[in-house]
Amino acid sequence: MTGEFGTTLTARLLPNLQAMQLWPSSSVLLLLALLACCVEARSALSRRVGTRGGSASRASTPTGARPLRFRKEGNFKILQVADMHYADGRETGCLDVFPDQLVTCSDLNTTAFIFRVIRAENPDLVVFTGDNIFGFDSKDAANSLNAAFAPAVAFKLPWAAVLGKP
Repeated sequence: MTGEFGTTLTARLLPNLQAMQLWPSSSVLLLLALLACCVEARSALSRRVGTRGGSASRASTPTGARPLRFRKEGNFKILQVADMHYADGRETGCLDVFPDQLVTCSDLNTTAFIFRVIRAENPDLVVFTGDNIFGFDSKDAANSLNAAFAPAVAFKLPWAAVLGKP
């Protein structure tokens, strides 16, 4: 739910942010995605505690999904992943590596790296912010997207994605 608060705030902020050109459009999209998450978290909390006519019962979440919550320490960690340019897994070689790495380097290196980062950082939310796949090299865009997002799915983490190049 973006509700009146989220819609009004977005309508007021977006033109000002774009006019000031403080951030590129991808940053504005990320800001809006985070704002939507905050508004949804606020709405879920309101439903849980029974404000605004909601019941005192716990808000439902999709099966296997973890609700977005601040940690006991008051933290909320977001892992941003950008520009993976994932294509076809093992079949797609790496660019910009040393010659001796060409034989063993593929999209799977990227996936393994994201798994390691998730284990090390333990994020509350993973946000994939564009250029997730390299469409020209990808034989099946849907499979490539699934593979690119697989680490977040495997850890059952909440995640969001900006598709394309914002």
